[in-house]
Amino acid sequence: MSTALTYQAIATVVETPAGNGSAFVKATDATVTLDGMNTTVVLGAATTPPVSKSALFTATLVAGTVNIDLTALVGLGGGAQDCTGLRVQLARFKAPAGNANPITIQGGDTNSYDLMGSTFKTILQPGQEVTFYGCNLAPVVGSGAKTMKLTGTGSQTLQVEIVAG
Repeated sequence: MSTALTYQAIATVVETPAGNGSAFVKATDATVTLDGMNTTVVLGAATTPPVSKSALFTATLVAGTVNIDLTALVGLGGGAQDCTGLRVQLARFKAPAGNANPITIQGGDTNSYDLMGSTFKTILQPGQEVTFYGCNLAPVVGSGAKTMKLTGTGSQTLQVEIVAG
């Protein structure tokens, strides 16, 4: 099975300046489009950075916590995905709007995978989501760097997508 990833981060803002309609602004040039930070990347096994493994799942907290082990993910059709020796190129987390409380995402208590550095910690309120694009700079997954911890309350859920290569 081959893996390919198309990642897009697009936020286009169109503003109409306050001077619209004045003698100094032509009616046909009355808006400004702000889109200079938009990103589109297409990755595969032969690109830099590469991608070769993926997993998309719902993590369910048990008594308010659960660990994500990057060496034991479940991929499409239930197949095992071991990301050992690979870097997380994309990590996406989405908290369902129906969750009662926030969920915290951070490195695990043991064998911590520090996705965005040793102080990595993100808190998602119900309905929020965050996407991390690693650009081949995230740590390499291995026996000492493989777990991320989710904490919240009860048995809340978090949708998780991991793509590594």
